[in-house]
Amino acid sequence: MLTLMFFAAQVQSGTDTLLSSRVQKAIAESEKKTIEEITGIEEGKILQDAARVVAGIRLLIRTLSYGDLEGAYAILSQLDEQTDSLYQKYSGKVENFPVNAVVAVVVGVEDPDRAEEMYQEARKLINERKLPEARPIVDALRNEVVVTVSTVPLKVLKSSLDLARSLMDRGNIQGAIDALNLFLSSIETYQVSYPKPLFDASYILDVVINVHQKDPQLALELLKEVKKRIRLAYVLGYIDRSTMDSILRGVDKIEESIKGGKEQTSQLKSMQEKIKKEKKALSR
Repeated sequence: MLTLMFFAAQVQSGTDTLLSSRVQKAIAESEKKTIEEITGIEEGKILQDAARVVAGIRLLIRTLSYGDLEGAYAILSQLDEQTDSLYQKYSGKVENFPVNAVVAVVVGVEDPDRAEEMYQEARKLINERKLPEARPIVDALRNEVVVTVSTVPLKVLKSSLDLARSLMDRGNIQGAIDALNLFLSSIETYQVSYPKPLFDASYILDVVINVHQKDPQLALELLKEVKKRIRLAYVLGYIDRSTMDSILRGVDKIEESIKGGKEQTSQLKSMQEKIKKEKKALSR
């Protein structure tokens, strides 16, 4: 009897390990899709023509530094043409062009219960005016994909190229290099943050939609992960309490239906759309 019980425990443990592995694989794929979607959103905003001009200016600086004046004039002429084209298309319409975007994942906390504890701790310290002690806790209350966007001011671009040409014509090569470097230093940056838990929850639901009939056990485990991320999104301030409660109630109903063997594709897609509506970018 003892042997049989031990064997059963081994089988159960193996099953749990296999299920856990499949859950983690689905979560990893969902997080990968989150990064891909956000990267695509921000890269889609980049004005490639302006990005090529910036790359050309860096090449022009290097060419001038090597003393290749003939090559530098050829690059500058091409840059003038590209810049004139930008002016014709965008002057009076757009002042700054996005030319680059760097994506970073900032995960200060992943567990909603731990996040709530940290929030309460920070709140207590703030109420006691212990701001230096509260600051690192508040800074850690994040679970975001942060995009740093570089923008080029159109007016400064044209005037910098004109100045560089004038200095080159007078033989002041170092002055031309300095003028171009000054332009590069004028490139401005700003940050946009996206609430990672909501993106992840949306993509986890993709998996649930596909597996909930043939593999309800996996679907139910993944729905637990969805609820965890929705709770985290609330604690971190990405959604309000009523939105969280509404989504969690909907997920609870779907869970019960899946346990009863009912097909839930339309309900899951409806829940997914509700979450997608909350995936708003957070400007910083």
